[in-house]
Amino acid sequence: SPADFSLAQLPVDAASEAVKLAEQARMLHENGNPREAIRVYSRSLDLSPNEMAYNGRATVFLELRQFREMLADCDRAIALNPKLGTAYVIRATAHSELGDVNRAITDCTIAAGLDPTESSAFHVRAMAWFNLGQYELARQDLDAVIRLAPDTLVAYQARAVCWTEAQQWELAVADLTRALELKPDWLEGYIVRAKSNVELQNFASSLADFERALRLAPKHVAANNALAFFLATCPNERFRNDDRAIRLAATCCELTDWKGYDHIAMLATAYAQAGRFTDAAKWQSQAIRLAPQGQAAALTERLELYRKGQ
Repeated sequence: SPADFSLAQLPVDAASEAVKLAEQARMLHENGNPREAIRVYSRSLDLSPNEMAYNGRATVFLELRQFREMLADCDRAIALNPKLGTAYVIRATAHSELGDVNRAITDCTIAAGLDPTESSAFHVRAMAWFNLGQYELARQDLDAVIRLAPDTLVAYQARAVCWTEAQQWELAVADLTRALELKPDWLEGYIVRAKSNVELQNFASSLADFERALRLAPKHVAANNALAFFLATCPNERFRNDDRAIRLAATCCELTDWKGYDHIAMLATAYAQAGRFTDAAKWQSQAIRLAPQGQAAALTERLELYRKGQ
């Protein structure tokens, strides 16, 4: 780490030395030493208040999830340079983390106005819209992110969700496909793409993706559950496999120590689809015993159908 300075060692141009220290702090942060980076950024600021150090220290506070300290540094950086777009984006991230989504959107809008080519402003604002359930507005900002930074994985992932919310299944599949090209081991992506293809009645593609997800993580609960549901309930009977659906549903129950009411209800569904209504009623009753109060009524209705052999 840099040697400690005494007043006698200060150069004539303290501002220039402060910038050098800020650059050293940035390198420390990049090399995985955030605490030391904060210390050197603080020394830079002691020498001479500068936007580089405030902005840089704020990014370290983000990593350390010290959001109020992060806000304070962004405020100081913006006071020194009101046109510093990155400071608005960083501050917007802090606002989002602290639950003030509207202020986050305002800061991102300012940043995007200062530099319309900066993808991070659109990215952070998109996530803010996303958290508000404003999927169309989020989608518009994600379009901008992808236009400006075409290999941004999270933009394709998030935009795919926006498309599914709009029931635009083909567009969802396209974005999920691009995301999976960027991250071939993204298990959830295969599951969501499979479910989107079910909506398009592309059942062979769905099955292939459900199988890929399970191969990636044979003990992943969601992967087992998704394939079990597909094999038990696929509208095209050619793709059904009752016995395997039961085995997969039972695996979900085992992986969750038979405490997940929804997984036990899935096992009941698999038995019912196989025509084994006595077993279905048995497991549905167990699911009802474990279910939260708000879910019990719907499960009970299904239980009555099982008892009638339906």
